Amino acid sequence: MLGLPHVHRVCVGHGIKKGDIFNVYCDDGSKLGATWRGTLERSLLSDAVRAEVIPPVLAGEQIAALAITEPGGGSDVAQLRTTARREGDEYIVNGEKVFITSGMRADWITVAVRTGDAGSKGSGGISMLLIPGHSPGLSRTRLDKMGWLCSDTAHLRFDGVRVPARYLLGDEGAGFKAIMGNFNAERFGIACAALARTLNPHESIPAAPGGLQILA
Repeated sequence: MLGLPHVHRVCVGHGIKKGDIFNVYCDDGSKLGATWRGTLERSLLSDAVRAEVIPPVLAGEQIAALAITEPGGGSDVAQLRTTARREGDEYIVNGEKVFITSGMRADWITVAVRTGDAGSKGSGGISMLLIPGHSPGLSRTRLDKMGWLCSDTAHLRFDGVRVPARYLLGDEGAGFKAIMGNFNAERFGIACAALARTLNPHESIPAAPGGLQILA
């Protein structure tokens, strides 16, 4: 978040009320922004799209979500089947995503899609698209869960969703590398969170480097 190293991003995320390691929430549960997800988007967006998307998300005026996991494929990125076919200045997206955090209310959804040849498999031909939440053809279904009710989880369906080509993140076909690079940061953060919370589940841990405090 804000260009901080992974360790400091973990500390910041841990010290914000009603937020997990990677997401920042207001007291009412609305999502302000994301750490590793935000890093993924900022590094790949064009200057124009960055100016359109990032400020309102960081200001808490809009909500961002990341959509990679698919029914039957889990988080195995190489198995994803959602497609995005280029047609002129647009991509036409078809497929579905599941277990998407903030999927019900997201204004912007970063979606992993397959832009390669029809029937392509594996890590090749995977790209990242930023899809506006108001796009026609996008439907959302809330998934019930036992806890963490301030953060919704959704099943998303894309039925001929047209996305302007300017919302392609990075180069076409380069999405797999970007996703896996950020998964490394996510897994590191989860490990740090688990360790912090097992040290003492009720009391705060001494301040981290730079004066940031981790709250268990």
